[in-house]
Amino acid sequence: MWVSHCARPERTLSKDDELMEQLIEEEQAYLQHSRHELVQQEKREKQRKMRQREELLDNLEFSDLPAGLVLASHTARQEEEMEKKPAPTIKFSTGIRIGGGTSFLPVPKVVEAALYQYRPGTVDILGPEPPQITLLEENGYMSHMRDSSEVDMAGGYTTKLGCHRALQEAFCGLYFVPDLTADSVRQEQDMEVE
Repeated sequence: MWVSHCARPERTLSKDDELMEQLIEEEQAYLQHSRHELVQQEKREKQRKMRQREELLDNLEFSDLPAGLVLASHTARQEEEMEKKPAPTIKFSTGIRIGGGTSFLPVPKVVEAALYQYRPGTVDILGPEPPQITLLEENGYMSHMRDSSEVDMAGGYTTKLGCHRALQEAFCGLYFVPDLTADSVRQEQDMEVE
């Protein structure tokens, strides 16, 4: 059986892809390093506890002091070590240290201003006020409107909304009177002269 192999072009990585791969590799290296460091820290902690235990046993065995005083001095020494021990700094994968002494700018104070008060918009339609949407059926405006389909109603459209919009457009501009401007006055005077 004859099989043809198509040579596919090698995919070249863009700068963004290279940067992402580099960041992923750095993060994996950091995670591996932090795991290794955590294991080492646990070993050191176990060794420290073993040393403290052995030291306590030696002090209890070979000291001439009463056991209560030896235990009290041992617990006091442990508390001092815990206070002296600084909190380990941990780095995020982005390189930002937690507790590393970074300083941030203070949050700017918000200027107190008057609270926002809603004022409904007013539209001057230059005509009579159309009837309210709740009164359309009572006044007989809905008798010649086609019913809205389920798809229209799913989108928020209702027959009353369409009727109300049509009435707004019909009433708009019924009282419109153009202003008499200097140009219109001149045109009227020119027409009278002719």
